[in-house]
Amino acid sequence: MFPDSWFLTQPISKIPSGATVCSSALPGGTHVSVHAATLNTHSALYHRSQEFVPERWLTAGQGRPVEHANDKLEACHPFGLPPRMCIGKGLAVAELRLLVARLVRAFEIGVPEETWSWGLGVGLGSGKLMLL
Repeated sequence: MFPDSWFLTQPISKIPSGATVCSSALPGGTHVSVHAATLNTHSALYHRSQEFVPERWLTAGQGRPVEHANDKLEACHPFGLPPRMCIGKGLAVAELRLLVARLVRAFEIGVPEETWSWGLGVGLGSGKLMLL
């Protein structure tokens, strides 16, 4: 995995009364940040942190591997946090929507007959999506 830019840091917290971080004394009121790549690949937060494991982002009901049950997914903020959030987030989301739309148009997508009625107020009748 390639690291992101050196200047992308995540604000962690403001130390209220002083603390020691990496054997350095910090006075109260000091803002502490951590590099995004360090945070996103830290072994204390993620099992197999240096590996590409997309299944770690699934919920337990979607088939998330048990070995990733204790991963701290809330620690990952790929676009940063306010007030220093990535200015390109909106563009990235728009590109993803465009990609999904193109995939849906390029491929024939179907639903097996056994899932035509999900009991969720939505179903497929005659192969068309309808509200029940």
